Amino acid sequence: MHVIIHQSEKCNNIFCAVILKAHAALRATQDEGGCSQRPWVTEIVAQKNDSLVVGHDIGLQPYCSERKREFMMVARFLMRVLAAYAVVGSGQVRAQESLVNYKSLSPAMALELAQAALANCQQRGFQVAVAVVDRSGVVQVVLRDRYAGPHTPATASGKAWTAATFHSSTSNLFAISQPGMMQAGIRNLPGAVIIGGGLVVESGGSLVGAIGGSGGRGGGADEAWAKEGVVAIQTRLDC
Repeated sequence: MHVIIHQSEKCNNIFCAVILKAHAALRATQDEGGCSQRPWVTEIVAQKNDSLVVGHDIGLQPYCSERKREFMMVARFLMRVLAAYAVVGSGQVRAQESLVNYKSLSPAMALELAQAALANCQQRGFQVAVAVVDRSGVVQVVLRDRYAGPHTPATASGKAWTAATFHSSTSNLFAISQPGMMQAGIRNLPGAVIIGGGLVVESGGSLVGAIGGSGGRGGGADEAWAKEGVVAIQTRLDC
């Protein structure tokens, strides 16, 4: 009979500790006489996934002592408990494997990013719109300066969505999608805005959102002030 017990690192679960102690005690009794020729507790082996495999042979020699039989009853009960625990634990592991944890910009941080980028652009003398999306490309914030063109909010949002979708700046996408290039077709994808001014926002190497700007006298200028907005909050994103 074998029971697999899922454990965290270094076997710190209370059930693991119990079975290890029981295993040591039972192995010790094998030297006290009775069943010494047929050890019935065979092994406890740590697996790669930090689990334990607890195995034993439930057969007893006719000359086993009464004390040995008592140990066997205790071991059988303990194995049933561990088997039930293993079933519950395996269900929890499967549930954890079914879910994905990820980071994304909070609304407050997205607003701060947009405000920092807009303020930098105003210092440059431009009237623009800035958009911030989450890691999935969903718009969180759109800010438009009073004299920015009516097309700028949609363009800024499109740049941010494109950067988040492709995990790349729109200026880089522009460079690799020129006519005749293999990636030229991405310019025809619905919603894609392949113009400089869209940047990814990362935290510890993971994508958490993207920013897009429009109205700053060319894609290069839009990317420059959008980048300044990212720089303004990057330290807190990396904490």
